[in-house]
Amino acid sequence: MAMVFLIPPTTPENQVNPPETEEDYKSEEVRLKSYNGFPSAGLICIRSLAASGFWFTKRSDWVKCAFCEVSVGHWDVDDTAMSEHLRWSPDCPFLKGEEVGNIPLSAVENLRICGVDECSRHIDKTLEELGLWKRKTHKHPAFSVRVKRLASFSKWVGLVDSKKMADAGFFYAGNVEM
Repeated sequence: MAMVFLIPPTTPENQVNPPETEEDYKSEEVRLKSYNGFPSAGLICIRSLAASGFWFTKRSDWVKCAFCEVSVGHWDVDDTAMSEHLRWSPDCPFLKGEEVGNIPLSAVENLRICGVDECSRHIDKTLEELGLWKRKTHKHPAFSVRVKRLASFSKWVGLVDSKKMADAGFFYAGNVEM
């Protein structure tokens, strides 16, 4: 469980590459860049810390909200940025969705940080271009129901059980090519 304490304000002397003012921490990108040298990166995701309004104070593993001034530190492996923020500062205007001047990362920035979006890479291709075809109905609609498929095996003399064949979607058409 993370802890919260009031710590003295961070000054430019004890920060690495501090922004011009704490006002700059309203930018999620600036908050994210503040995590250079963050010692607890193995315990908690720095992206989620920045997205939750926190910037790294450069003091141990303490972070501070750019919008409510709460400081949280001593992170554990089970902690999440948002739950700890809510726990220690439930009235934070940022968490309540109020207009506070937050500048979130754009969708393009998120892709750059999180990786390449493989899921929508082929979104402009048609099914046919991908080697797939649309089928609106069953090829043999008379056998779309299991009972009908099972009945088709009345003269079946195969080695595989007719119930298993019908369950798998097959029907028996005799010695006819379909």
